[in-house]
Amino acid sequence: MKATHDAVRQWHEVRTVRTTSVVEAGMKTLAGRLLVSSAIVTAGMLGGGATAAQAVPTGCVLQMETPVDGANVWCSGGTGESRVVLECITIKPGSDPIIATRPGPWVNIQATSSATCSGPPRLYDAWYEVR
Repeated sequence: MKATHDAVRQWHEVRTVRTTSVVEAGMKTLAGRLLVSSAIVTAGMLGGGATAAQAVPTGCVLQMETPVDGANVWCSGGTGESRVVLECITIKPGSDPIIATRPGPWVNIQATSSATCSGPPRLYDAWYEVR
């Protein structure tokens, strides 16, 4: 009887391990499916699957401190528009710094988008956006 009981326990342990492995594999598969589904939805929301007609500007060059306390961006190819965006910082003694965002104008390819931090604010950061 003890041999039968041990055999049943061993079978149950093996079965539990296999069931756990199958469940874990199923969870990984489900997680993978959810990840792929999320990526597809996100790509759709962001305009994924873009065609050549929906291409964005390429070959963009960001120049900081040109003009002084400013920046500009110029894109050489692609289609669409680009613009420079600045963060300007004002530091006053005894108070927290103030950071303001100043975008430049949207421009077509091979045109320059410029922005400056005029007045007391100084250039803190710069980047460009495309659409």
